[in-house]
Amino acid sequence: MQAIRVHDYGDPSVLRYESVERPEPTADELLVRVRGAGLNPVDTAARYGQIEYPLPWIPGWDFSGTVAAVGDSVTDFAVGDDVYSLARFPDAGNAYAEYATVPAADVAAKPATIDHPTAAGVPMVALTAWQALFEQGDLQDDDRVLIHAAAGGVGHIAVQLALQHGATLTSSTRLKPWDSSGGVSSGISAPPSGSNLRVCARFFGTFVRV
Repeated sequence: MQAIRVHDYGDPSVLRYESVERPEPTADELLVRVRGAGLNPVDTAARYGQIEYPLPWIPGWDFSGTVAAVGDSVTDFAVGDDVYSLARFPDAGNAYAEYATVPAADVAAKPATIDHPTAAGVPMVALTAWQALFEQGDLQDDDRVLIHAAAGGVGHIAVQLALQHGATLTSSTRLKPWDSSGGVSSGISAPPSGSNLRVCARFFGTFVRV
């Protein structure tokens, strides 16, 4: 199969497109035909060596695709299922390839309403937003929430999750003018500088809990 591998740390020139042996799933894994892979800031950090893995390695954690084979212990998925995953994080990923093995526990069925490239961009940002709101913030139905960088990868998912949970939401973004049609009660249009964020946090900290 073809894959992108990192043989040394550095800028994008260290990425090599080359032939590698197709992996085989272990008993609790799936082999997935990759149809979309996500790119996150942590991928860039890992490529530069800020997170080190044994070289060479195949980068990428977010992906979406179709199950090509299942391990002997896997019962929840079958060949032909469309799935998506944040695979193996924070261990070395393997999404930038035609095929990837992944623990079945790291996989979910891909919603039929979104295509593979869209699904591949969801797992890491969505899980980050979920953890911030519900695991760290303990979001309640009647909470007032302030979300910075609401148009960003994590931010736009956090907005949807908070609104779906019944929270009253204020968000900041550099986009102008602010569009409240999505259910956000108020917005701040400002460049994401440190001073702006501190002012927002101090002012809205009086009125919001999360």
